[in-house]
Amino acid sequence: MKITRITVWQRDLPLTEPYWLSGGRLKFERLDSTILRLDTDEGISGWGEGCPWGETYLPAHGPGLRAGLETLAPSLLGLDPRSIDHVNQVMDVALPGHPYVKSPVDIACWDILGQVAGMPIWQMLGGAAPAPVLVNSSISTGTPDKMIALINRAADKGYTVHSAKVGGSDIAADIARIEAISAALPAGHRVTFDVNRAWTPGVAIEVLNSTPARDWVEQPCETLEQCAHVAARVANPILLDECLTTFPDHLTAWKTAACEGVKVKPNRVGGLTKARRIRDFGVSVGWQMHIEDVGGSALADTAAIHLASSTPEAHRLASWLCHYHLADAPVPGQGARPPPPLHPKRHPMKITRITLWHVPLTSHETYYMAGGKTCATVTSVVLRIDTDTGLSGWGEVCPIPHYLPAYAHGVAPALEEMAPVLLGADPVGPEALMHQLERHLMDHRYAKSAIDTALWDLTAQAANLPLYALIGGRQQADMPLYHSITCVAPDEMARIAADAQSKGMTQFQVKLGADGDWTTDVERLVKVRETVGPGPLVYGDWNAGSTQLEATRVGRAVAHLDIMLEQPCETLTQCAAVQAATGLPMKLDENAHDTATLLEGHDRRCMDAVALKLSKFGGLSKMRQARDLCLYLGTRMCIEDTWGGSVTTAAVLHLAAATPARAILNCCDLADYVGPALARDLPSRVEGRIAPPDGIGLGITVDAAVLGTPQLILD
Repeated sequence: MKITRITVWQRDLPLTEPYWLSGGRLKFERLDSTILRLDTDEGISGWGEGCPWGETYLPAHGPGLRAGLETLAPSLLGLDPRSIDHVNQVMDVALPGHPYVKSPVDIACWDILGQVAGMPIWQMLGGAAPAPVLVNSSISTGTPDKMIALINRAADKGYTVHSAKVGGSDIAADIARIEAISAALPAGHRVTFDVNRAWTPGVAIEVLNSTPARDWVEQPCETLEQCAHVAARVANPILLDECLTTFPDHLTAWKTAACEGVKVKPNRVGGLTKARRIRDFGVSVGWQMHIEDVGGSALADTAAIHLASSTPEAHRLASWLCHYHLADAPVPGQGARPPPPLHPKRHPMKITRITLWHVPLTSHETYYMAGGKTCATVTSVVLRIDTDTGLSGWGEVCPIPHYLPAYAHGVAPALEEMAPVLLGADPVGPEALMHQLERHLMDHRYAKSAIDTALWDLTAQAANLPLYALIGGRQQADMPLYHSITCVAPDEMARIAADAQSKGMTQFQVKLGADGDWTTDVERLVKVRETVGPGPLVYGDWNAGSTQLEATRVGRAVAHLDIMLEQPCETLTQCAAVQAATGLPMKLDENAHDTATLLEGHDRRCMDAVALKLSKFGGLSKMRQARDLCLYLGTRMCIEDTWGGSVTTAAVLHLAAATPARAILNCCDLADYVGPALARDLPSRVEGRIAPPDGIGLGITVDAAVLGTPQLILD
């Protein structure tokens, strides 16, 4: 599919009455909206809207938006709108910054993808159902009595959440507004006092510490740093808005404890794709979020409501509908327009049976690692989820014994525990169902990994698309592989490296520490480096099995060579110390398994690269979020799993293919290291690279004859 035409309309949106912000310092009477339609060569069109709130609210304005679209158009025509992450990458290169320009394009791409997949956008963004979203009233600045009257009028219309604009030059007036409104608020109602950056830090602290009200306060000051200063000195929960545009802004807000919640506005951050990444990060760090758009008609409002509806309720404060304040709009009537609960192309699907097999996978050569760990024959757990439509999804997890807190025989009992949640559920839109599993059974992420993969396989089949199309779209034809060299004698390891290099491999992972002799580890690295010559990537991996002292000695002994170290020690503190002592780049693996550990590794500056492994994070849903975080951290990624066969390999190849090439260090074709093959149609390595399967879903056909007798059947 290709974008063939971009049509843009300008539309004035008059407000029903003048709208005042920040104690009357900003007045608005109309909005300048830009409506966009993307047409494709397959007859499907997608709609988007961008509507800055005037010219004085944020660095955005209508004429600039349309001029930006004209600049972007040559780069957009001919792109596949279903590859949404790639479209965003192209826009970011063609026009740095200007997120408000890109937002309507991104929203139109989501519209097209939803139509192609036969799925509403809320479902593709992680929702289980079109959950109702609280909508707040918006109370313009005025006298306390006038603002209370407006709140009561809104309450009569059914509103229970309100946003009251405060923030003038008169401190006493703001204190009076806050105290009067808090006291007069109807029982069960909530209010946020929105300052829109109008206070200085000193004024904010004086006002908020002069009133007993402990309601949410939104964007008290101009900058993030000023808001963080205020947040540390007042008791009110702080909600940030205007100072947050990029993902790094949100990351800084979390690191500085600047807020307890944020407003997520697609037009301000660049569209639904980037808004979802911020939403996912907010969920992972425990923020509450208010999800809406900056302004616009029901078109912009509905896009934001899709994201709000797909957000877990515990993290969802409310939304706001701009078009309720319009005297005239291109979409008649009021209320956001999510599609019907299910798209007409798709009927409800139910999980009817879960079958689990234990399949021994034997390495082509015994695999030795630090600490006496070996991979010779390892039990892989293969799982199939059947549905009442006849579609089946496959998952796999293969824990290495004594390696991580995971074991093959722990999957079946965990699955039995989760079965009441799974059986009868709709598997389409995996993130919502996985969220339910998190609440039902804490952690056990390795067991959930296989379930999550199977749910994604089913979702992609229901959409009649390859899996990579639903996790960002294909961004590269094939990906670089690394060759993992078992920890044996140095000369034999050099021979293995030479053989792999002759077949096109350019990245080599050298296992270390199996014999506990640090001098032999030095010899291993030196000989492999000498064998492959300059250029190829060589890194030594202890799998967390070395002491800080021994790893430092090895690193210093090879510091004159082009070598990277991988996870030498058990803790991030020790790994950071080794990196600092040796000056060598470092890749993290075992210590990187969620948002908190990724951020800690980055903060400690010992995460130049990272291994993202399916079973370590809990499946593709969490891996996609980790991938998105690493894109912003600037960390190169190895996308793989701990061990496994064809099903696991197919899953990681889909995620790797949907990741920008600049961010991929490598991936691993795990199935190439073991037998028997679980599927015969998995792509093979070619000259050190591998492509993802091209079929629908995972795109592979599992060989049932290899699986043997099921260990567990649940129905």
